[in-house]
Amino acid sequence: MFEYIGIRSFYRPRDIIQFCISIQNSIRRFNKLSEESFLEGEKDYSLWFLSEITNEISPVIRDTETLFAMLRTLGGQPFSITVFRKNYSRYESKLNLDSDALLRYLYELGVIYNIDDNNRVFTSTRNYQSKLNPDMRIGLHAGFWKDLYTSTYYGK
Repeated sequence: MFEYIGIRSFYRPRDIIQFCISIQNSIRRFNKLSEESFLEGEKDYSLWFLSEITNEISPVIRDTETLFAMLRTLGGQPFSITVFRKNYSRYESKLNLDSDALLRYLYELGVIYNIDDNNRVFTSTRNYQSKLNPDMRIGLHAGFWKDLYTSTYYGK
């Protein structure tokens, strides 16, 4: 269970605590621990986590909704930086940030990660000295991707 919670978060204590609080609140609403109460608590956590990321991103990128719309087009599977740049080109004028600068920024935040040919993941949330490697594939953080998906179906 802890591994799953860690994957859904950035492994920051506040993220893990909030995930547990969301599950606990859901258990209280359902009056039992069940798959249904866990999933409902996870939805609440998803909205909270996306809000946290929005707060972190918004000083640099004011139009986070446009950014999130663009990131949703990338999907949940690893992709190349070329694919990122191609998708981003349609949104760049609204976001006013060079694609490489955006890639570095999202990597530093932990929103994206590098993945090598052996499927090893490299991320700034697990190693603060890690830098984006443009020669590797990239992917959206699994928890963040799920939050983007959840937010389209549940209000903020």
